[in-house]
Amino acid sequence: MRILIICTSLYGGGAEKIISLISQKIEGQIIIATFNRKQKILPYGGHVINLNFRPTNNYLLKVINAFIRIFTIAHLKKRLHPDVVISFMQPPNLLNLITKDQARTIISIRNFDIIKYRSVDSYFLRLEHKLFNYFIKKFLM
Repeated sequence: MRILIICTSLYGGGAEKIISLISQKIEGQIIIATFNRKQKILPYGGHVINLNFRPTNNYLLKVINAFIRIFTIAHLKKRLHPDVVISFMQPPNLLNLITKDQARTIISIRNFDIIKYRSVDSYFLRLEHKLFNYFIKKFLM
C-alpha cells in the first residue's frame, strides 16, 4: 500500500510527532510531502519530498502561492498514485480536500484557530476556514 502524508514540516510540535510515529509504524510505502524542510527534523520512516513552499507577507503572492500549492499537490497525487492520503494541520488538510481524487482521504483536525482582530491576515484565515468547512461538507458528509 502506498501512503502519502502531507504536512508543513517534520520539525517540532505534536502533529509532527504523530507523523513521525505513524511513518515508522505503518507497513507499506510511506511518502511524506513537507511544505518546507528545516535543519532539525524528527525521525521518520519512508521517503520525504520537500515541496519548498515558501511563506510570504505579500498578499498578492499569497493568492498566487495558494494556486501553486493546489497545482503542486494535485500533480504529486497524480504522479505517485497513492492508495491513502493523510494530511495534518490546517493548510495541508485544505489542500488535501481541494485536490481530492480516487485515493482514500484522511484529514487530521486538532484545532482551528481564527484570529479575532481585524486585519488582512485574519481575512485570509476566515476565508480559509469557510473553504475548509465547505469541503468538509462536500466530501465527508
